[in-house]
Amino acid sequence: MALSNLINSIVEDGQQFYQQGGPGLRRKNSGERLRRSQDQNDKGNKRCENPVYFPLQDSDEIRLLQLHPKSWGERIRCTVKHVKFSDGSPYEALSYMWGSAGMLYPITIDKSEVYVRENLQSALQHLRLESEIRELWIDALCINQRNVHERNHQVAQMGMIYNQATRVVVWLGASDTTSLAAFQALNNWPIQASSTGAEIIRVNDQLLAIHSLLSRNYWKRLWIVQEFLNSRDFIVWCGNDSCFGVQMTWVMEQIMSASKEPQ
Repeated sequence: MALSNLINSIVEDGQQFYQQGGPGLRRKNSGERLRRSQDQNDKGNKRCENPVYFPLQDSDEIRLLQLHPKSWGERIRCTVKHVKFSDGSPYEALSYMWGSAGMLYPITIDKSEVYVRENLQSALQHLRLESEIRELWIDALCINQRNVHERNHQVAQMGMIYNQATRVVVWLGASDTTSLAAFQALNNWPIQASSTGAEIIRVNDQLLAIHSLLSRNYWKRLWIVQEFLNSRDFIVWCGNDSCFGVQMTWVMEQIMSASKEPQ
């Protein structure tokens, strides 16, 4: 079963298994996020949220954000790299919610001060590696949002950009005690494939935590979820916690399989 169906089924069946309601999914076009968010930027905070861009040379070129290693107390530092999409350069693509445009946070890109939204700032903060540069494709920073022609062209390519990424990084936002419990359950799921449904369903606390994680706003927006559904590989992050896509999918399948067994 596709992961999207697993997620939707688990959330929609929440009343039966978790005694909570499922939020459902809202369908919108993937480019709508870019257009609406840019409109909010223009009407809202006057500070520049975009770095200084060098033009893309042709339709085969994209930008990658090089996220520099973490340093205690230091501002997030990045550089922009131009690559030919057809060259197959390895990169990860970030899938996340833009969030409110109200509060912006400074980061450094190519020695320039750039302001980003809170959710993206938090993602960059947590995704920095200890000693290596991490190369990411991030729509808000790798597309010149003020160039309508470029933005429209890049939006048309987004499906291919996510599909060709080495891995899609799903960012769910800041962690809390419930999300911590959910990731502990996902990464240390004690139930083997041969276990009975009754044994799985009895792990109520773990199921509640996972259901809460799947009720986050990220999963309610199908056009965002689609960014990783057809990816080569994905990993889900929430604060400092993460779970590989293969493991998460397996746990979901175990839960759904158990829910269909006679109790």
